Amino acid sequence: MFHLDLAALLRAEGHTVTHASEISRARADDAEILELAGREEAVLVTRDGDFGDWTVLPLHEHSGVIRVETVPTTTEAAAALLVPFLANAKEKEFRNHLVIVSRSRIRRIRTAD
Repeated sequence: MFHLDLAALLRAEGHTVTHASEISRARADDAEILELAGREEAVLVTRDGDFGDWTVLPLHEHSGVIRVETVPTTTEAAAALLVPFLANAKEKEFRNHLVIVSRSRIRRIRTAD
């Protein structure tokens, strides 16, 4: 859902990042991307509103999902939210949580026990 520039920027901040297009999954559906992230024990970062809509994509056991809500949907706008958020976050806090990051607030929703 994000441009490769965001992946490069997050890498420069010291994060391990894999963009879906780098593993030939640019056109994969949400469930497949979530499953791939789970296998890698990676936190998924998206702007897709389907993550959080349990009728479309129920979240069960997973390593974590961060949904970024920003307007405009540019690399710069997403980075302005993600970089400071990730700098203060602990990876263990994401397991089985949907974290919605926006300019006005951060919401954490537990999705599985």
